[in-house]
Amino acid sequence: SQLVAEASANTFQITGGIALAKEWTGGGVEGEARYRIDPGTDTRLINQIANSTIIGEDIYNDHFSYAGPELAITLRHALPLDLRFSVTGEAQQKNYLVPAYDLTGVETDPDRVDRRGSLQASLARSFPIGESVSIDLTLSVLALRNQSNDTYNDFSVRSFGVSLGIGW
Repeated sequence: SQLVAEASANTFQITGGIALAKEWTGGGVEGEARYRIDPGTDTRLINQIANSTIIGEDIYNDHFSYAGPELAITLRHALPLDLRFSVTGEAQQKNYLVPAYDLTGVETDPDRVDRRGSLQASLARSFPIGESVSIDLTLSVLALRNQSNDTYNDFSVRSFGVSLGIGW
């Protein structure tokens, strides 16, 4: 991997936003809009060169190393048969303070920009097995698209999950 900023990096970020929610019998909707401002010039990102290392999300996509708008909307609603439905849509633009690269490590743009959108839906139901114990079953799907001018970060993800939990 290649360290983009080799010196120690001190960074800070200014974030402002607004959140609104509306509840009704059996459900609700929540919305959040946020804008991140990164007034500094330092960055704490490590630039990934394809197939050279495995880097975790926290260091590779540091939340203090980009600026831009974010929007999230969640809708929750109770359905027949005691089912709970939830869907969340998110949109985000990340303007990084680092260059964009191709897969060979050649700089392709002086400013990396990622545009990310995702949609996640879940269907859940609780099954009581005692007076204060229940088993929760959740089915979920996710579709995510991260469009980036940095080739390594231009990707799509689709997933399906089944979760089983115990509540008391």
